[in-house]
Amino acid sequence: MTHWHGTVEQFATVDCSAMAAWLQSIPFKKWPQQSPAPDGSLRPAMVTDWNWHRFGEHAKPIVEALGFNRTSQWMLSAVMPGQEIPPHVDEQPSDWLYRVHVPILSNPQAIFRCGGQDHVLLPGIAYKVNTRAEHAVYNRGSTPRVHLMFDSMETKHG
Repeated sequence: MTHWHGTVEQFATVDCSAMAAWLQSIPFKKWPQQSPAPDGSLRPAMVTDWNWHRFGEHAKPIVEALGFNRTSQWMLSAVMPGQEIPPHVDEQPSDWLYRVHVPILSNPQAIFRCGGQDHVLLPGIAYKVNTRAEHAVYNRGSTPRVHLMFDSMETKHG
């Protein structure tokens, strides 16, 4: 098993149009953890329940298209316009290799900062992300930024 020590790296393209259409059919006010911020805007939200609006059913084709066999922690991360996820480092188990980010909805002002560098992650592209490095999200755009994320537990993409 080879642990990846980079920060952010593009590794594949994937069709996420069906998942994007599904997400756009769900009002963001119905997402979990969506309590208004002091300015009335919606806060970042995280979905980990595979049964939430059939999340697992919609995510599975993307994960399968990328060719992973051993994954864990499938998530949807939504960062609303004007919101952020502050800098942090994730603890990971010993067999963890990297987190896969597949942007489903985004905008050019949604910035993912990792290891001190800013990145614009584009929908339809899969990225390896080292969440053991300090990382943060800043959505300075006018539309939500939603990523499908899961952890790779196998050597698959270098």
